[in-house]
Amino acid sequence: MGNILTLLFAGHETTAHTLAGTLGFMAIHEEIQNEVVEQIMSVVGPDREPEFDDYSKLDKVLAIFYEAARIFPAGHALVREETEDTVLTIPNPVGEDGSKTIPILKGTQIMVDMIGVHYNPRYYDDPKIYRPSRWYGLPTDSELFTAFSVGPRACIGRRFATVEATCFLAHLLRDWEVQPILRDGESKQAWGARVLDAKIVMTLERCPH
Repeated sequence: MGNILTLLFAGHETTAHTLAGTLGFMAIHEEIQNEVVEQIMSVVGPDREPEFDDYSKLDKVLAIFYEAARIFPAGHALVREETEDTVLTIPNPVGEDGSKTIPILKGTQIMVDMIGVHYNPRYYDDPKIYRPSRWYGLPTDSELFTAFSVGPRACIGRRFATVEATCFLAHLLRDWEVQPILRDGESKQAWGARVLDAKIVMTLERCPH
């Protein structure tokens, strides 16, 4: 059952979630979409199927996926349990020099705020801006990118997910242009705020049984 849950949720829904966000950003940023399509046409061409050897050449395709994962990670936190006593060095907030140390005892559970890391201006310039170019030519295994977790227990399906996403996006964007369905008088930016930043208001009520 554990493996089934991993395959259905961690191996499927997370990639679908990030692809949905990627396509939403493509609908808003036509110039980025055109740039990505230009690379797809240059590498794959108009007719043949993408091959595995194309993966490393489609860095701009992967970049739009990574940037969507940075802004809208499928998970929000990582939990790790300390296996030995240690001391963490924590930098002061942005704009303040220096750092502080925090003793961590063995057995202490530590929660990593994934969204906080991805939106930290110390690590990402203009973190609220969708800017895939920040990934061009850079390694994507940095511990500052936590969408696939970090460390020895990081997501074992990371490679599969990124190859799958790159192949899907190369197929789709080569043959189809992503456009938003705007309301009367609505701008693309307003559409993005309405659709991508939508707040789903709901509550949970315990079943009577």
